[in-house]
Amino acid sequence: YLVPIIYSLMFSLFFGVCVIIIAADDLLDKNGLDGSLPAEISTFTALEGFVFSNNNLVGSIPKGITELVKLEHINLANNELKGSLPEGIGNLVNLVSIRFESNQISGRIPESIGTCVELESIRGESNELTGSLPKSMMNLKSISTLHLQNN
Repeated sequence: YLVPIIYSLMFSLFFGVCVIIIAADDLLDKNGLDGSLPAEISTFTALEGFVFSNNNLVGSIPKGITELVKLEHINLANNELKGSLPEGIGNLVNLVSIRFESNQISGRIPESIGTCVELESIRGESNELTGSLPKSMMNLKSISTLHLQNN
């Protein structure tokens, strides 16, 4: 039972070392990373970009990601993530793009997404989303890309 704890700590340390360069170089894209995203993600409050696409990540998107209010870009595309988008996604008022396509994300898009008024792009195709789009999305005046097919 220590292995998951050690893995979580190692992943957190890895995260800490890369905190400055993630946004600039997409270094964690296409690296064959597996396991889940750690709950401790919320401690990296300076993050502006969060790119973990094209890996083998499992589990859900940690709720702590919604505390990273400086985030402008989230890319979790092409993993094996499950669960729903965190309800607090609306806290990310600087968010310009979010990509979570080709996972197993389920449920509805949270109503709070309408407070992310800087959003230009949402890519959530090929998941298991249900329900209708939240009315709050009418607040997203800058949206130019909205891909939600195959849900």
